[in-house]
Amino acid sequence: MYKRHRFPSSLIQSVVFLYHRYALSLIEVEELMLIRGIDVSYETIGRWSLKFGPTYKKALRSYQSPASDKWHLDEVCLKIQDKYYWLWRALDDQGQEIDILLQPRRNAKAAKRFLLKLLGKEGFIPRVIITDKLASYRAGLRKLGLRLDHRRHKSLNNRIEGSHQHVRKQERVKRRFRSPINCQKFLSLSLTIRTCFGRITHKLRAEAKRAYKHQSLNIWLQSTRTQENFI
Repeated sequence: MYKRHRFPSSLIQSVVFLYHRYALSLIEVEELMLIRGIDVSYETIGRWSLKFGPTYKKALRSYQSPASDKWHLDEVCLKIQDKYYWLWRALDDQGQEIDILLQPRRNAKAAKRFLLKLLGKEGFIPRVIITDKLASYRAGLRKLGLRLDHRRHKSLNNRIEGSHQHVRKQERVKRRFRSPINCQKFLSLSLTIRTCFGRITHKLRAEAKRAYKHQSLNIWLQSTRTQENFI
């Protein structure tokens, strides 16, 4: 995986982390590396992101705890190549990203496809699903024959609607995504990393915050190094 690369694997892992974790452009990441005395082009950083991102995402998700039985589902509109797409997202009640799926439609068929992906990934039917009042969710559940507690209320879904801000930040910095495939790959890793690092509340004491940050960083380092050992 890292053969024939001029830079060490630790640098590649750090650069990919910075690009996906924070709302930074490729040029801004290039400049951050230059400040540290490392001359790497933004084109190279982009290629590393596409090549190693999916592998890092898979490894990082293996360290996540299983999702709870209460899911929040919502979708956000993205414009890619002058066409509108819908990013379907699902969080559990702990704020953990379950999965995402970028689709060109927001109808019952798209809702069914997203639900099937979630059920296949988690392997169980949730106790509660919370959505807004989009009728596609109800139609998708009916097509799948699922009987569960489906709560349709906009204010109940504030947890996931607030988390769309990270997607919007990334979209603005990238000046919109270039293609649906790259958008799906980028946001899959970006939102997975955000789940790992982004749940520190202001109510925690300083010691607890530092412990959480170190724990999150160790998970990232262990997941990427584990992949390195198998290659």
